Amino acid sequence: MNFFEKKILTGIVFFITSFFYIYKIFFPSISFANEKPQIIFINQIRGKECCSIGTLENLKMQVEAFEKYQIPSFFALRYDTLIDQDYIDYLKQQIKSSPDIINLGLLIEVTPRLAQDSGVKYNDGDPWYEAQNVFTIGYPKEDRKKIIDHLLKTFKNKFGYYPVLTSAGMIDTESLNYLHKNYGVLAHQITREQWGTDSYTLYGGPPHYPYPGSKNWSFIPDFNEKNPLLILRQTVADPLYNYGETEKAYTSQPNDYFNAGLDFQYFKNLINQALFGQKTTGFALLGLENSNEKKYQDEYIKQIDYINQLKGKINFPNLKQLSDFWSKQQTTYYQGRDLINKTNNQAEFITTPDHRERQRKYLDKVYTTDYRYYNSDLIDPYNDYVAKKHGFWIVPYAFDFSHVYKAESIFPETKNDLIIDKQPELKINKINSKQFNKTRLEKYPYFLPEPIEREIDRKKSEVKVSIGKTINIGLFARDQYDWPANISYPIEVKTDPEIENIQYNPDSAKHFFIMPNEKPDFQEIILMSDEKIIKKIWLFPRFLPFLKIIW
Repeated sequence: MNFFEKKILTGIVFFITSFFYIYKIFFPSISFANEKPQIIFINQIRGKECCSIGTLENLKMQVEAFEKYQIPSFFALRYDTLIDQDYIDYLKQQIKSSPDIINLGLLIEVTPRLAQDSGVKYNDGDPWYEAQNVFTIGYPKEDRKKIIDHLLKTFKNKFGYYPVLTSAGMIDTESLNYLHKNYGVLAHQITREQWGTDSYTLYGGPPHYPYPGSKNWSFIPDFNEKNPLLILRQTVADPLYNYGETEKAYTSQPNDYFNAGLDFQYFKNLINQALFGQKTTGFALLGLENSNEKKYQDEYIKQIDYINQLKGKINFPNLKQLSDFWSKQQTTYYQGRDLINKTNNQAEFITTPDHRERQRKYLDKVYTTDYRYYNSDLIDPYNDYVAKKHGFWIVPYAFDFSHVYKAESIFPETKNDLIIDKQPELKINKINSKQFNKTRLEKYPYFLPEPIEREIDRKKSEVKVSIGKTINIGLFARDQYDWPANISYPIEVKTDPEIENIQYNPDSAKHFFIMPNEKPDFQEIILMSDEKIIKKIWLFPRFLPFLKIIW
């Protein structure tokens, strides 16, 4: 295909997508939604061991509200609640009196006690909530299975059955397959679309609506799967404001919209939009952790009260009904207007079995700002890899308006698309999924910015040294494929003779050091990371300050 043919194809695709988006905006009465809107509640329940401690009082407050309004809800229990008899006794009593209202699931977060009781070594990192410490992706394959087996065994010993719902912000797909096949789990809740919040990134998956997860990578839909595990996304996210946002979270959770300076009216507008303002059947997943403070618990009770007022207009499906329905919805539309500043800006996510695109209406023009490839052959990178620092699920894209990549780092600058000045270039070039899986590190590092997986290459890494009143060293770390190697382990500096008061300023793959120049005859400086030597530097500050030997 020559240059002019590519331009023509790009123009045709852009015209077609723009036409359909404008058509849908100006003819909203044409709807694909024939079912009543659906709501499911999933609350994550933590005990008092450690790690964002929850309270039994907050759990009781939530349960009493659901029982009062006769609204069914799931409570996903962390391990420290399963070994706390006060929690067990209370929940058994409530299930006995309200069996159709109180439903139990399992929150899969690794705590020190769970690791100990499962016979695995706990990743005792700080903070506890970082992905490599709290999720299965940070543990070897054999340990993941031990953790799951012990969790499910403990749950069944307490309640007499296995849970049909599990929850974890991230989890490796092989563990999900194991839960689905061996224990009959029907659905799993992962977190919403986000970049870097609490150390883990989920970016480019199907937004908002439930979907059947691929057995190769649960972040990708697979509508050909005969017995799928349903994937649910936590909370209702604002389709206009949440994209590319890292400072604030615009969602239905009280702690999110309070921290964004918003109030209960924003919640009502967001929920009404999700339920009654969609072409696809309306849907909302709500919930709150019992570890959130009281002001958020009080706000959550107001949310439950508001949902109660919508009874008759909405349904509360069980997991089987949800799975049967959403496993057949191969194309979904999640759209939203400006609920905060009341402009005429709008956004819409269009999700199909083979791609996801984001359309934006800004100043009466329509732009495509994000386009992701879906292929059920794509493999979860954490199926055969143990996370060392943070967690990243990033779906391959044709373009991503919300990120700007620079040569010095594989970690991008992040922005939203609230202001658009031109249409991003549209590239019609599909990624070969099998090639992607095999050559991910060499050709597609942006889709897995995991620092440790790319080994630092001594020969390709660069060092610059200047000597004056101070010795100034700049290290630009690169991997074996000549990509910037972001180092999560701090650089260790060894000096002989010893130098004290060294200033260290890391910036992605760049690392800068400023150290006093005592002008010795000879100075050796060794830069190390994770006990491996990156560079050795020999200097002669007193008599030959211009001579620098680096190897």
